[in-house]
Amino acid sequence: MNRSLKERLRSLEQSVARTPPAPDNAMEPAVSAHQALNDLGFRQAAGPLGLYWVRTLTYDLLTLHGENRFADLLGADLRGLARVAKLQSVPTVSSLRFYDTETSGLGTGAGTFPFLHAVGRIVEDELAVDQYLLTDAVGEPALLAGLLECHFAEPAVLVSFNGRTFDWPLLQNRLVMHRIIDYARHASAQIGHADLLYPSRRLWKSSLGKVSLGHLEQHLLGLTRVDDLPGKEAPARYFSWLRTGDVNGLAPVLDHNAADVCSLVVLTARIADLLSGRQPALLAGEHVALGRWYEEWRAYDLAGACYEAAAACPDADWRALWLHALHLKRTGHIADAARVWALMHERFEDSLLPAVELAKAAEHRDKDWHAAACWARHALDRRERQLKAQGADIFVTDGTWAALAHRLERILCKARTTGAVMS
Repeated sequence: MNRSLKERLRSLEQSVARTPPAPDNAMEPAVSAHQALNDLGFRQAAGPLGLYWVRTLTYDLLTLHGENRFADLLGADLRGLARVAKLQSVPTVSSLRFYDTETSGLGTGAGTFPFLHAVGRIVEDELAVDQYLLTDAVGEPALLAGLLECHFAEPAVLVSFNGRTFDWPLLQNRLVMHRIIDYARHASAQIGHADLLYPSRRLWKSSLGKVSLGHLEQHLLGLTRVDDLPGKEAPARYFSWLRTGDVNGLAPVLDHNAADVCSLVVLTARIADLLSGRQPALLAGEHVALGRWYEEWRAYDLAGACYEAAAACPDADWRALWLHALHLKRTGHIADAARVWALMHERFEDSLLPAVELAKAAEHRDKDWHAAACWARHALDRRERQLKAQGADIFVTDGTWAALAHRLERILCKARTTGAVMS
């Protein structure tokens, strides 16, 4: 069974207690371990609860990260991002804290702990990334208190990728576990949170399929990492370093973590520019996502323009056309919506809903029983073909077929009542 870090340290302490006194040079391994951390750029800092290890990496804002520069964030309009993230106010660039962790596992229980915290921020003309490394379990309270004191003592906005359900709750759990309650409450009261996973899903899920940070780097930000350590290997490298003191295996973990934070910076600028219109949307999924947000904000004219643009994109899928037609229907442009439904009926041979909507429009708006019956039959025929291909009993088991048959019969009944001639 895997033992926790605390249990391993307790076992090590017990073995040391049974070991005879060592000669004077026994402190050399500890000294060399400290020297190895110093060689990686780490230093010991003093915080409210004691000493902890931290290093600071700095990047000029003109540095390219993929196809983007960190400086792009300076010109970004953050108002749209603030609305999407439901922040209380529009943040300043200097108040953003780009946060990522490396952890001992994927759960959020007491057995999982973050052994590396990284916080990036814009400082004058540089991006500064502070990395806090946990070197022993006893020092975790000091590390956490130092992290909060340096980055979250003042109102700030935490920017993460899936941090709302993982990184931030895990940090809060560690604070509570170590009884750092005042710090936890203080941080929670003053920190907004913009989790980029959720807007990324809306904007690019339909076009990319996968919206992990690494996938967005490759297909959106133009970044290909070379010799990057997979995140799943980080825990093993960390525990190996604890056992052996060899930092060579730990260095790639640190580099991977810093690269994640750098990607958060340029991804924030990209999303903010799309939301503000500073960068035009190019994909149908981007237009659809913007349209949905505009509808939520009751900017219906802007939403309509986005849906129309989505439908006109070369990569427009069924959903883009459907949302465009629904918006036209809701705003009373039924004839325009009907043209979109007719296009969908022709383009998507297995789709039933466009024919159903056309039958409804002909029945209720135009009182054209012949056209309504034709569209209802089209939908019914398509459903029959689908069910026969599946080997299903269309007359007994399928509610959709029954509903379509009922619609057709109702339309025919109306035609007979009004004396309309049906072919």
